[in-house]
Amino acid sequence: MPPPVAAGAGNYTPQASPLTASGMRPISELFNDAGRIIRRAWFPIGVISVVVWLAWFVVAVFVALLMVDQGQLRRAMATLGESWSTYPQGNIPRSVSTEIGQQFADSLRSDSAVVWTLIAVALIALAIYASCFQLTAVNRLAMDAAAGQPVAMSNGIRSGFVGGLRLFGYAIMLTAVVVGIFAALALLITVTASVPAIAGTIGVVGYLVFLVAAFIVGIRLLPLTAQVVVDRGALGWSWNASRGKFLAILGRYILWGIVASIVANIVLSIVFFPVGLLLSAALASADPGASLIWIGIAYLLLLPLSMAVSALTMIGVVPIWRDLTNNPKYRAISAEGVPLKTTI
Repeated sequence: MPPPVAAGAGNYTPQASPLTASGMRPISELFNDAGRIIRRAWFPIGVISVVVWLAWFVVAVFVALLMVDQGQLRRAMATLGESWSTYPQGNIPRSVSTEIGQQFADSLRSDSAVVWTLIAVALIALAIYASCFQLTAVNRLAMDAAAGQPVAMSNGIRSGFVGGLRLFGYAIMLTAVVVGIFAALALLITVTASVPAIAGTIGVVGYLVFLVAAFIVGIRLLPLTAQVVVDRGALGWSWNASRGKFLAILGRYILWGIVASIVANIVLSIVFFPVGLLLSAALASADPGASLIWIGIAYLLLLPLSMAVSALTMIGVVPIWRDLTNNPKYRAISAEGVPLKTTI
């Protein structure tokens, strides 16, 4: 008789799917998990992904409108439209182009580079947080679906906030490390600039070493994006849990990435057909104001839908994480090294 398992973990089936040499389930189990995720959680995953990026887009547009004098912008647009009518085929004289450029510049409420830099940094930080929110929300829904647990959008949203903040903190920390490494490399190149051969060698070798190290570290920390949903200390956990499993994790993620990319491209080709029609209408319009409106609508649809489809790639981490975690609710391998079968 097989040993008992924790509630929600499923039943042991050692004969059906033995572990591979890496101590992980066979690759076929990755696709079994992915199939359950898509069948049971595609709707909440899609809704959360669209809403998150639609919210970011609205904030970005609001900030842009806040920093632009609408009256002056309309006058600049009118001047641009008149120039298009007066000078066909885009043969606008340099003096007129300069005047139009000045009018658009005058529509900005601030000409301070510091102000615009701060706005750009804030929007980029918000975009990073939106990515972290989406990733952790999607992972929570995928974890529940793959493990046969109840799938609820509220759980995904809650994990998006909690796990998203944890992941955002790791993203900022790792970004600071990368910036520090490049700053040190730049300083070293500057110090040795008097000897071009040495400086060049340091730059090339340093960059290549960084790429290799970043690739290795990135794969070792890949399970972190799911671990942040269930617990703190995901950085150390991911590094330890992936020890000796680098090639197994890499192979599984690349394989799923290829499959997900093919499916995503097919979906995007179908979904973005109407968006292409909008862009064609914008380019065919003789009114620059109307063109900008049509282009804005197209991008309003493009960004959220693109990010929703990108969730297909994100869910590939969850089956890998399930092979590594000891969490009794989600684990796919028991403490005794026996694969667990999900009841759904």
